[in-house]
Amino acid sequence: MHTGQVRPTDAEAVALAALRYPDLPVAELDGPARQVKLLSDYRRDLVMQRSRACCQLRWHLHELDPDLALPSRSLPQANTRTRVQDFLDTQEGIVVRLARKLLVRIADLSQEIKDIEKELKTLVHPRRRPSCRCPAAACCPQPSSSERQPACTGSGTRMYRPGSDGGSHHTEG
Repeated sequence: MHTGQVRPTDAEAVALAALRYPDLPVAELDGPARQVKLLSDYRRDLVMQRSRACCQLRWHLHELDPDLALPSRSLPQANTRTRVQDFLDTQEGIVVRLARKLLVRIADLSQEIKDIEKELKTLVHPRRRPSCRCPAAACCPQPSSSERQPACTGSGTRMYRPGSDGGSHHTEG
């Protein structure tokens, strides 16, 4: 099942549970989790808009020159948009005018998507992120870049993941 889709049987089961158990807590997101969800949903909508604009632009470009070859999914990239703009500068007519508008729209959407991705990264990965889930931020020393990446046990020790060195398990404290 895709995210956001609800089958009729699932919806019915949820409704029956709500009727049977009226004291069930309401599921809500608060604080940063809500911000991440709202921004992620908005970003997804922008990506869908950009994808639609890219399809429309590709149709116009095909009408102008069926032999114009653009790599799949390349229109969001600045270098491809520059190449398309250069091509459009050699053309004229209503299709060209609409294609230029779509090109600007794709550029704007791409920039907004990048901005939201940056904002999401700051929410999901705060600047001073502890190296583990332990209560004390400095409980587990960081390994050097050449060492295997251990998993924190949550108690101030690190356990190496199975298979990271041929299957051995050991802890170091």
